Amino acid sequence: MESNPDPSVPKCKLKQAIIVCTTQRDGKKMRRGKMVAQACHASVKAAMRSTVAVYKAWNEEGHKKVVLKVPNEDDLIDLFNLAETFIGLPCAIIVDHGLTQISAGSVTALAIGPAEDEVVDMITKSLRLLQ
Repeated sequence: MESNPDPSVPKCKLKQAIIVCTTQRDGKKMRRGKMVAQACHASVKAAMRSTVAVYKAWNEEGHKKVVLKVPNEDDLIDLFNLAETFIGLPCAIIVDHGLTQISAGSVTALAIGPAEDEVVDMITKSLRLLQ
């Protein structure tokens, strides 16, 4: 007998978008290592906010991620508000504590998802890859 599929598990591909703010409000550029650390913080935090079913499906698909960039904090906050508040996706925005190279209170990174590819793309389609 065929089991009923879990309706909370998406029937499509999933991914997570991680967006890094490359220039801080004081005009300083973040170093690559710091960007990577902030992106990792955002990724883990957003993944922990997804449902167990979505996380499990994303895990089975290989944890697909894309890392993008924005030039300023305002753009990062606008994306966060769109993704979390208006669409309801699992998100995490990272605010630095100022212990190393970034001023305390600086918004450094955002992760959106895991969520359906098409939904994540709808929010991030105008952004460029972090290279």
